[in-house]
Amino acid sequence: MGIGNYNEECRSIVTRGFKVMSYSTSCKTLLSNFEANSNHKEVPDPEIMATFPIVGDEDGDAFVSSTLTSNLALCVNSNFVYVKV
Repeated sequence: MGIGNYNEECRSIVTRGFKVMSYSTSCKTLLSNFEANSNHKEVPDPEIMATFPIVGDEDGDAFVSSTLTSNLALCVNSNFVYVKV
């Protein structure tokens, strides 16, 4: 088979289209159909909302929404600008 016949055969097989591809953010790769369809189950994802007192501001609290229930402190960056609402 020559290259001309090979290209013609490939053109008849390959198509162009759009398809949703499952992507693993932890592995940074696409998932196969088997991986995407296996072991899928709904699991609870609790979210908590908490307030942390602001040092030096008796009337203010920092309102935080988190999915980690083990958070005991709030880290802030002195280079960021925060807005008091």
